[in-house]
Amino acid sequence: MIGRLLLRLWSRRVPLARRDSWLEEWDAELSELERRTHPTGPMQRLRTLRFVWGARAHARAVARRRRVNDQRYDGTTTMMGHDLRFALRSFRRAPGFTLVAVLTLALGIGATTTMFSILNGVVLRPLPYDRPEELVMIGSSSERFPGLAPVAPGDFLDWRERSTTLSHVVAIEGWTLDLIDTDQPARIPSAAVTGGFFTMLGTPPMLGRGIGAADEVEGAEPVVVLSHGLWERRYGADPAIVGRRIPTADRTFTVVGVLGPDFETPEALWTSDVELWLPTSQTGSNMTTRGGRFLQVMGRMRPDASIFTARQEMTRIGDALAEEYPATNRDRRILMEPLRTETVGEAGRALGLLMGATAFLLLIACVNVANLFMARAADRGREMAV
Repeated sequence: MIGRLLLRLWSRRVPLARRDSWLEEWDAELSELERRTHPTGPMQRLRTLRFVWGARAHARAVARRRRVNDQRYDGTTTMMGHDLRFALRSFRRAPGFTLVAVLTLALGIGATTTMFSILNGVVLRPLPYDRPEELVMIGSSSERFPGLAPVAPGDFLDWRERSTTLSHVVAIEGWTLDLIDTDQPARIPSAAVTGGFFTMLGTPPMLGRGIGAADEVEGAEPVVVLSHGLWERRYGADPAIVGRRIPTADRTFTVVGVLGPDFETPEALWTSDVELWLPTSQTGSNMTTRGGRFLQVMGRMRPDASIFTARQEMTRIGDALAEEYPATNRDRRILMEPLRTETVGEAGRALGLLMGATAFLLLIACVNVANLFMARAADRGREMAV
């Protein structure tokens, strides 16, 4: 009984957060000690006394650690406050030095932050498509038209049929449609695409469906897919828009889908800010000719393919077409570039150089501020010595 009363007395030294658990642990050990010794013998009293004395020492140690931690925290906080007040007094005594140092650092940090924001938005930000690293642009290059030049429809059909490293190959043609479905006719920037365009990008329409292979067939019903902005602006975000027929200057189209608000037209396409998407079968263009070149071609590599193997295969296909159609394909070769490379273009390299120059400017600003502090420390050498 005396032992437990002493334990409760020593537990008052333990911080309140640990008091109950501390008392429970030592009480359990005391009970085990009493069970293993004679309840009334002198040795039991001696062991109980030694046990309780040890509990007292442990309680004092726990309390001491708590006080040391509290003092350390208070000391650190106090030291930080002293340093901050000393820095403010020092800067107040030398406002010119403070102004020059702050402006120098602000110039370096501001320029670096601005350039990184631009670089991140243009170069580092991932493209808003499913697995964008698999998307590529394909073009037909010649001495007269180097780079990713326009592609003939006949070549595009052969590429799509013969390629095994590309899971999707689609063609895009810039177009315009004149809507006359309201009292305010409007010319809308449009694009004609082959089936599977939205499936390739991994961006299915928010309402309805996209343009499929059945829409490419000659004589198929004229259909369109609306951008989210046009749907809201011209049709009041009507959820029943799918299936509505909208007249244009030369025919009537049926709306089959509406894109989501996050869809972005690939910047590598010649037609930007597209608001209407229609099948290539509705443009009236000859989609089998090899003489006219007016298509842009995009593709998606299979997950197990690389840009190297895809380029090799397209080179073999290009060589085979040159032998089969020497009049139109003899001096042409097929080029393939990742969509990100074509999207960023020369701007990526220029922004990279500017970012490096801006980082160097930040380094110069830091060195200048360090020199200012060194000069100030030299002027205060006598003060520091005293």
